[in-house]
Amino acid sequence: MTIKVERAYAETVREWIDPFTCPTNTVLTGRSHYGDEDAPTTYYCSFVHAVVHAAPETAL
Repeated sequence: MTIKVERAYAETVREWIDPFTCPTNTVLTGRSHYGDEDAPTTYYCSFVHAVVHAAPETAL
């Protein structure tokens, strides 16, 4: 099984004013913030997929 993370959305908000929620069916996968508590914060949301690989066939 492989876990695939596909970035789907990013938004920069003023954290002290604007609450942030990822869009439906995505999860929070990152955040960046520079400066003091009044500086904006960027949030990153992604789709997360589990990819199941088929077992290799064996020769008889």
